[in-house]
Amino acid sequence: MPMRIGSFSLLALWLLACESGPPPGMTDPGELIYFGYVNKQAQCSRCHGDEGQGGMFGPQIRGAVKKLGVDSVRAIIAHGRGEGDKRMPGMAKELTPSQIEQVIGFLRRWDNTSSVDSSVIYKDH
Repeated sequence: MPMRIGSFSLLALWLLACESGPPPGMTDPGELIYFGYVNKQAQCSRCHGDEGQGGMFGPQIRGAVKKLGVDSVRAIIAHGRGEGDKRMPGMAKELTPSQIEQVIGFLRRWDNTSSVDSSVIYKDH
């Protein structure tokens, strides 16, 4: 029995050690939220990609603030958008209004560096 407890403890310690924090230099609060370091449930990059280019589960969001406007992006983040399996869930329960503003601030960095087709930003699926 002591061997099982010891093995379980080592496994638990190893799993906790694998939980990585943000890379050195990532200090922007909006970026930390976008990549799920603040709240795993609100990890934008999981669906929208590391560079906002879109992915299997979410559309491109590079340039979204510039194209849609701050108020629309704020509403989409807070309340979601779309229908069915392709629906983006609202994050109002996961993020505070201040955190939503931080994400918008981070997304604005991509407004002037959009290198992908901005016509696909947040089309309803």
